[in-house]
Amino acid sequence: MTSAAAPVVVFVSYAHEGDLQKKRVTELVEDLRANGIDARFDRNVNGTPPQGWPRWMEQQIAEAAYVLVICTDTYLRRYEQRELPGKGKGAIWEGSIIRQELYDSAGQNKKFAALLFDEKDEAHRPQPLKQHTHYIYPKARLELLRWLTNQPAYIPKPLGRVPVLPPDP
Repeated sequence: MTSAAAPVVVFVSYAHEGDLQKKRVTELVEDLRANGIDARFDRNVNGTPPQGWPRWMEQQIAEAAYVLVICTDTYLRRYEQRELPGKGKGAIWEGSIIRQELYDSAGQNKKFAALLFDEKDEAHRPQPLKQHTHYIYPKARLELLRWLTNQPAYIPKPLGRVPVLPPDP
């Protein structure tokens, strides 16, 4: 009997900013989970996690193979710590953890990707993520699934043999 590989864990970092955003993020998480990806976010936690929100967020990002950063003006403002005092502490905290992980890896990023629900939000990607591929969902859904499941769109054929060529006369 063969055992299936453990599902890829993905954490979704986003700013709480209204019903439309909540709906979009929930649909994204449900879509990923329906496709065998262990997508996680804060909406499935009842009350406060036993370890508290800061530690819970740290654990989610540490355990995730990938983190999708849902980029909006509000998220960027919180990521850059330009938010009004007392507002958006979760996105601010997650942004700090993400920033530190990118700093520790000297910018070698294989874990974090910007995800946008609207092309107008391209300007709202955090600076360290601007040099990396981003996904506009659902338009780039297939590309996102390929990245998260390590299934490239093209797999090259094996190399052939080098021909032995006759010398010129």
